[in-house]
Amino acid sequence: MYYWGTPGSVGSSFEDAFSPVPSNKTVTDVSAGSKYSLIVLPDGTAQSAGFINSLDEYKGHLGLKGGDISAGENPFQTIENVFDESNDIIVKSPFFVKAYAGVEQLFSPGSIHSILIDEDGQAWASGSNNKGQLCMGDFQDRLIPVKIPI
Repeated sequence: MYYWGTPGSVGSSFEDAFSPVPSNKTVTDVSAGSKYSLIVLPDGTAQSAGFINSLDEYKGHLGLKGGDISAGENPFQTIENVFDESNDIIVKSPFFVKAYAGVEQLFSPGSIHSILIDEDGQAWASGSNNKGQLCMGDFQDRLIPVKIPI
């Protein structure tokens, strides 16, 4: 994987990169959003990295619980767990194949959400849900991915 632009999006404190910079990651999918990135590795694990302005504004777009992230730069971490709403339990993440990173709204800091697709075609969402964008039938933010009931 190569990256360029603002390095906070990949959890790095290096200066802005104006040409591609190699990383030590081999990925099968990558998606970049506002100040963060999602990747899927060949073994089906998903990872996220990014810059968090304030923990008070963090709504879960990295797919990581609040205790797993910090204000400022966050290097790539594996999204190890998802929430199974039908059984009301946290379980190990499935094998992911696709990632979609969102874009922050100008007048709503932290209002970002992410979508991951597993090998069975199921969609998993995390992040801001202030307008019902996670398709869960409510307006509750999700810190870790939850399966969209479709």
